[in-house]
Amino acid sequence: MRVLDSATKQALQQQAKMQSCPNYKLTRSNYKLTDTQWIDLIDQYRPIKPR
Repeated sequence: MRVLDSATKQALQQQAKMQSCPNYKLTRSNYKLTDTQWIDLIDQYRPIKPR
């Protein structure tokens, strides 16, 4: 996976926080990520939930 610059990383961290927000899809498509890449990325920033 390509290395993300800090601005992109911050945007993705924001995105992870507001996944329920309607702009979620919009932002994701701006980065042209595949589903798997996107999920991997969000998982990196999502706080770990106890299973």
